[in-house]
Amino acid sequence: MSRRGERPALLVVDPITERRRTLSHALATSYEVVPAVDAAEGQLYAHNLGPAVVVMPASLARSAGGWAFAEAGDDQTLVLLGSGDPSEEEDFPDHALLLPAHGLAREDLIRKIRLVLLAREAGIESDVRFEALIGDLTRVPLLELVQVLSRMRLSARLELVGRGAIRLDGGQLHSARAGNSDDLKAFCRLGRLTEGPLRVTLEDPPPGESSLPGDLSSALVLAIEDSLGDYPPPGDLLSLSVRDGFFETSFNRLQRDILAYAHRQATVQETFDGIAETDGTILREMISLEDAGFLLRETAPTALHVMTDSTSDLPPDLAAEHGIEIVPLTVHLGGRSFKDRVDLQPGSFYELLPKTREHPTTEPPPRQEFARRFAAQPESRQILSLHISSALSETYRNARSADRPGDSAAVIDSRLVSMPLGLLTLFAARLALRGFESDVIVRRVRAMAPRFHTFFVVDTLDYLARGGRIGKARALLGSLLNIKPILGLEDGQIVPVARVRGGRQAHPKILELLRASIDPARPVIAGIAHSSAPVWADRLRSLIHRELEVQEFVIGDMGPVVGAHVGPGTVGATLFQPSADEATDLAPLSRDT
Repeated sequence: MSRRGERPALLVVDPITERRRTLSHALATSYEVVPAVDAAEGQLYAHNLGPAVVVMPASLARSAGGWAFAEAGDDQTLVLLGSGDPSEEEDFPDHALLLPAHGLAREDLIRKIRLVLLAREAGIESDVRFEALIGDLTRVPLLELVQVLSRMRLSARLELVGRGAIRLDGGQLHSARAGNSDDLKAFCRLGRLTEGPLRVTLEDPPPGESSLPGDLSSALVLAIEDSLGDYPPPGDLLSLSVRDGFFETSFNRLQRDILAYAHRQATVQETFDGIAETDGTILREMISLEDAGFLLRETAPTALHVMTDSTSDLPPDLAAEHGIEIVPLTVHLGGRSFKDRVDLQPGSFYELLPKTREHPTTEPPPRQEFARRFAAQPESRQILSLHISSALSETYRNARSADRPGDSAAVIDSRLVSMPLGLLTLFAARLALRGFESDVIVRRVRAMAPRFHTFFVVDTLDYLARGGRIGKARALLGSLLNIKPILGLEDGQIVPVARVRGGRQAHPKILELLRASIDPARPVIAGIAHSSAPVWADRLRSLIHRELEVQEFVIGDMGPVVGAHVGPGTVGATLFQPSADEATDLAPLSRDT
């Protein structure tokens, strides 16, 4: 695989002289361009070309003994110029990009091919509409990507979907925004993210002076320093401790600001938001004041402590923001054991997976682990523990049998897995933070769980076959015929719902199934989880946004445990349709202010 930042070559295989010359001449000033008149000549060049983007008509690829360049692999990106006929997608190779070129203006064709070249150079991918570059933080660290885009001298908007954005002007940092923070503070906050989708659009920044320093190196150093250390839960409360020596101590300005927030018993997040310095700078002074005994920090009193397991695939920053405790399952891979999302993150897992001969196995947390975590909570505090369907894992049974004081813990078999479990847990945490009583939350969670509608498509049936979910013969036949099954959750079980030819037909089918499950005239809360498939996730997100009124969209990565059973390239979507009252109760907490 080419290194990020390495400029690819362009191989144009096209018997149409005018189009071949148009692309070759327009892009030769920036890239090494190799023209070829037929598939045989193109394959000869491609064999020794190395990292490259290969462009050729879909009709030529199909006629040359099946799909020519079908095994382009990681080193080469295949772009097939289509005629615009919808039937062209039916048996189209899923790994290739289909660019409807018929009737496309010369400038638009050049721009779209250039975008694919830029995506290749940046180490991410083009979206299916050739309008943006798509990636995921589990595959490309944000700060590394910013460096690459800077070296490419791009003017671009780098959006961390749902989190914030960074703008570049000719490769120089221009501005950043994350929530209610901006400039260096926002840049450093975004730099701490480790999971989530990203989208790069090529555009000039809005008029106005840059609000970030032009020196990228100093900004990167500050962001790296800001990411060091363990951040406390954002909902923790700060309070002032006027102990001996307090009035004799000379506090610096930042310390005085922190103590002023502590005097008002502000949360950690309110303190970070209200002070101009970067979060890491504030954190270091917080620790200093805590060590001196002048600052106290305690968990915010809520009626309920919400827990789930790592199969919920809830984005880590979202879980931390809501005080959700996540109990990891174990993954056994390549003779080693890892705690899901603790010792092994999604990005590393999907890199290791193809290099390991043995099929990964998973193991639920033992009963003793749940007992330890239950006992860590004050006896006066209720616990709600939401878990993966008992039909798929022993996790619920182990949690249910764990020792816990009296009736302080409600353990629920959600009959869900992955993003719907994550959203249900998120809803429970929001209800708790809004002050609902524990028994009310438990009752509402039980009523909401069956109302999630979930469908997903796997890239390969091999992993389901290895895990015993389907027969090996059926998996082989499905692979040979390019059959993609649409799977769903029914009473806690994974069940086949429909099937299509080719991955491109799967997403419209999923949307059709989702629309049939809800009232499309009313708002929904949507979620997508994917296993190292950011482009497919982005395509499905766009389809849902285009067809439905989405109140909130959460996108997460399938972690190692879920990924071990479905394999890379899986994309799933879930919808929950709240009532009018629920829409307010379940909305993000920031809407309360």
